[in-house]
Amino acid sequence: MKNAKGIWYVIGNRKNAGKTTLANFMAGLARKNAVKIGRSTCGRDGEHFDAFTGEPKPLVTLEAGDIAVTYETELKRLGDAARNVYRLPYSTVLGRLFCIQALSIFSCEILGPDTNSELINTTNILISLGCDLVVIDGSFARRTQLATPGSPHVVLVIAADMGEEQAVADARFAAKVFDLPIATNELEHHDAVVFSSPLTDRLCLELIQSIHKRPLILQAPTSVFCSEQLFDQLRESSGGIYVNMPSILEFFATNPMKHSPDKILEAVAKAGNRPVIDVLYEKEVAP
Repeated sequence: MKNAKGIWYVIGNRKNAGKTTLANFMAGLARKNAVKIGRSTCGRDGEHFDAFTGEPKPLVTLEAGDIAVTYETELKRLGDAARNVYRLPYSTVLGRLFCIQALSIFSCEILGPDTNSELINTTNILISLGCDLVVIDGSFARRTQLATPGSPHVVLVIAADMGEEQAVADARFAAKVFDLPIATNELEHHDAVVFSSPLTDRLCLELIQSIHKRPLILQAPTSVFCSEQLFDQLRESSGGIYVNMPSILEFFATNPMKHSPDKILEAVAKAGNRPVIDVLYEKEVAP
């Protein structure tokens, strides 16, 4: 991970799983390796308290040279600590969005655009501004925004306080989904079903009854919103499940806290067949 470059999305298996903490950790590693960092989000991050739950949230820390997306009020609040480097053509309920560059160390709020196309364009702008690594704090509920061209890298943060059994189940299911094969032109000769909507439990049940061994082509791995049980049934009923726009699930991250770190890290790594990073202890466990 210390040599990570390109576009990286950080998602969680539930809200407040630790995505921002991992994004901060990745940014720190990037700086140590002289990699220019860009930060964005699928929602709003860096505020002191969650707008819905009222719980404290980790701050987003920027250092001199970092570039991030925020809104006009935050840009004005930062004053001489940051400069505007690009006025984005997008607005949210909190106002116009800007790409800012940090001139010193500070914490701030970052805010992302509302649609997939706007997020893709914003990411491309961050790269054009010289960012070698763009880390996007992804919303679990809005993970369809990860469906972007170019096979972006994905990290799944697993909230270990849900227990080892749930953590292992989430890692196993994520591996199944992100390892789906890429659709090819040959599938057209097999009367493939092309599905652009999110795959929910209800739609999964409908497809199980109607697909009759035809291949199913999804937009991306992040279009899957159904349960693992229904997903497995659909794979059995169909002629295979494929994706048009793959994403690369690189590794998992977790913060076991009161749980046995080694035990849960090893279990998650084995279930998902990927390395696991423990941000709390700054260590990696291989599958």
